[in-house]
Amino acid sequence: MLAFARGESVLADSIVQNEVETTRRLIQYIESYNAEDKTAFVAIISASINRGLAQAEIAAEFGVSPGTVSRWVAGKSIPAQYSRDTIVHRIGKLLENLAEEQLQFA
Repeated sequence: MLAFARGESVLADSIVQNEVETTRRLIQYIESYNAEDKTAFVAIISASINRGLAQAEIAAEFGVSPGTVSRWVAGKSIPAQYSRDTIVHRIGKLLENLAEEQLQFA
């Protein structure tokens, strides 16, 4: 039984490490973000939600409704260029915090 528990622990650690690595790759992508690229903005918002940030959390961070974030994800509404730059970099900070939280469970 102990060997099985160790195997589960190794698997769980591997999954967490993979999640952290994927989050860090997204953070690196954000660091090279060009605010003129609307497609990259949509990709970053979508990927951030896939990494564990809730639309409601993003909405609260920027003082917008979850519906607005949903429109960003769908590419139906895109903030002005100066706002996109600010949003993306602040999302990078949220993701850094998320990666730190993920590591605490490893």
